[in-house]
Amino acid sequence: MGLPRVSPGRKGAAALVRGGHDNCTGAEGAEHHPLAIGSALREVSLDLRTDGTADCETCHMPMFPIAMTEAAVTFECANRHRTTEPLPDDAKLRRFIQNWVARKGAQLEEQHKRWEAERDGQ
Repeated sequence: MGLPRVSPGRKGAAALVRGGHDNCTGAEGAEHHPLAIGSALREVSLDLRTDGTADCETCHMPMFPIAMTEAAVTFECANRHRTTEPLPDDAKLRRFIQNWVARKGAQLEEQHKRWEAERDGQ
């Protein structure tokens, strides 16, 4: 048995429309949020802090470096928003970024070891 209907018409998540506007009926022009189209279409440069972190443009949570190549660094926040930025020229800032990426790798390795130990123990 499902949830009781609150009002006539559509029920469930299909009835919930963001912002109270029904874009499906064509009553108003459909508007798209820039992130719904794709963050790759917009060029946003993060302001790096002196410790190698940044703030997420979407949710304003701290972003940490999770991967690094010779030319770029990938940042991720707790909400899994990701962005790739060019590697900074400052050597000290690069070392901070390398340390963040190394710590993240060490955390993942430790977690995989724990999963393997749990799997072997069962």
